[in-house]
Amino acid sequence: MRTFLLATPWWCLVACVEAKDDPSPFASGDRVAEDTGTTPADDAFSEDPADDDTADGDSGARRAGRCEARFTVRYLDGTASTFDGCADWDLETRYAFDPDVPPEISAASLHFDAWDEESFVCEVRLQLGYLCAAGTYPLSAQTGVSWSTQDCPDTSAYHEGNLTGSTGYIDVWSVDNGRQAGDLEGQDLLTRLRGALRAVSDDGTVIEGTFDVEQEVVAAAYASDATCERVVGDADRDRAVNVALGGLDCNDDDPAVSTTDEDGDGYSVCDLDCDDTDAAVGPGSGCDYVSIGGGITVDGYPGLTMAWSFVDPATTPCPSCAFTLWGAVDSTPMLLVAYDRAVRAAYLWTFGEGFTSPATLVPSGAYDRFTFHMSDVSDWGDIEGDFYLSYR
Repeated sequence: MRTFLLATPWWCLVACVEAKDDPSPFASGDRVAEDTGTTPADDAFSEDPADDDTADGDSGARRAGRCEARFTVRYLDGTASTFDGCADWDLETRYAFDPDVPPEISAASLHFDAWDEESFVCEVRLQLGYLCAAGTYPLSAQTGVSWSTQDCPDTSAYHEGNLTGSTGYIDVWSVDNGRQAGDLEGQDLLTRLRGALRAVSDDGTVIEGTFDVEQEVVAAAYASDATCERVVGDADRDRAVNVALGGLDCNDDDPAVSTTDEDGDGYSVCDLDCDDTDAAVGPGSGCDYVSIGGGITVDGYPGLTMAWSFVDPATTPCPSCAFTLWGAVDSTPMLLVAYDRAVRAAYLWTFGEGFTSPATLVPSGAYDRFTFHMSDVSDWGDIEGDFYLSYR
């Protein structure tokens, strides 16, 4: 894309939030699962799914459900609301049974509310039209997140309302329906779901959070014609979904690189904190690049070699950019290249013209890799950028 630079679509979720009803396939009124308790899980978010203590579908005394869920809603004005969603919650499921393997969830619906009083509403609803296995489910016609903020803490009247995620995901860390195979319809079946979510509404409001719920339900069959939309969104298994799916993991090949702020200085490695073990070191305070490797490949000038140097972004057309690079040929500046972290874009200026394109910045410890591709850049043709920016 060339610019000039100088200086619900699914299942009525919002309506269902307002009406306190559940979307299809649970709209019949049959409650497949009801919360019978709100005791937090003792081993919530444990790393090993084998730790799950899940029954095998035998009938008997109904176990009390357990829930741990924490959500944060972030508004464009910088304010946020964080709340526990287990004051009132439920899990509803439908299953596909098989004589040789444990049951598979063919549909799941989760509801979390910060209040257990009917007159107050601060809730989150998740819908999984087909939960075939643990993994990342991008929001779609059969997977969705909606939330209602009328009575959420630290929420102004301006932000109260019902919202639906238009982009984002539900990341299911583990799903456990026991180990008993066969037709278990009508039996008590202990089901546990653990995971995280992140969704962005059309107006830019963001909700993110984690959940761990376990509920004994009366197993009911549901013949779903939905397809499995599970994808690999967390390849390095650090419980951070990659940026391509709307997550915040800037390097999904390295579990040591994530959005977690280890030293509490407000910056993670993905925020360009070059030393996330020292709160005194961060962007603008000891995390300055000191050398540049790589460069650009120019379609119109094969073999062109440029010398690159850093320039203060404050003196450029993008003062808010994370960094800016000068490219010179025989000591004559020819190109100015910058990266805007807020929108993940590369900017390029040459002889009074400006261009932009999507870009990636992948931290990997001692250096960050900055890449982009721009088409039809003035007389230069296509430009491929591949830089290695080192902290030492």
